Amino acid sequence: LMIAQDQFHTTAGIYLQKWGCVPDGDAFLTHSSLLWPVIQNGKRLMLKIVRPDDDERHAAEILRHYNGEGAVALI
Repeated sequence: LMIAQDQFHTTAGIYLQKWGCVPDGDAFLTHSSLLWPVIQNGKRLMLKIVRPDDDERHAAEILRHYNGEGAVALI
């Protein structure tokens, strides 16, 4: 399943609004995800939307386990 860039942007827009984030640069696509630098409450973050058919869709579970210790922190 391949997701078009405009579909990623539509999904990202939903999460930008839901989490009170504003874009802080251009979004870009990788083999597995859309990445978009954002700002939330003055804090610079990276919004990541993973393709639903990619193995990386489970990465949040692993990152949550590490709780920001030696890995990126989830918000």
